Amino acid sequence: MEAKLDARIKRSRKLLRDALVSLIQEKGYDRLTVRDITERATVNRSTFYQHYRDKEDLLRQLVKEVLDELRSCFGETEPLPKDGDPAPAFVRMFEHFAQNGDFYRVMLSERGFPRFQFYLENVMRVAMQKRKDLLPPQGEWAVPFDFFLHYISSAHTGMVAWWLQGDMAYSPKYMATQLTRLIRSTAQALR
Repeated sequence: MEAKLDARIKRSRKLLRDALVSLIQEKGYDRLTVRDITERATVNRSTFYQHYRDKEDLLRQLVKEVLDELRSCFGETEPLPKDGDPAPAFVRMFEHFAQNGDFYRVMLSERGFPRFQFYLENVMRVAMQKRKDLLPPQGEWAVPFDFFLHYISSAHTGMVAWWLQGDMAYSPKYMATQLTRLIRSTAQALR
């Protein structure tokens, strides 16, 4: 009985979250109402309020959940791959973006949540800071390392947005390979 209830809760939350994303794409976040969301999700308002206080709470929880999944892509420490090979963490990262493509595409668009790009860049920056194994050895840099981290995290976000807007024309592994090359080249140029 409990497993059946858990499945219904998960289903209701997924319907509400999918409705939120599709409606942001259509109307923009500011123009949405809880009624719009529940009608699109085909659930009643009481179901919505069992899970979320308001549309802001729904958005906040969805953003947190997706960004927590993204953070987990960088969890393992791995040696820097050989030249030409992508960093496995970057492959996992692009696979995550592909699996959540609709969400990221909408959130990074002009109709999305304006602060989302800042949150995404912060996740990237913190991941790179913690996972220095993904970077070539620092040595003597021409710029302070925190400048490099901000530059790279912003570039990551731009690359992801471009890839998603182009309907993911390249595979996650190909994108990870190119990102690994770009980071290596940039790091080498700054030393």
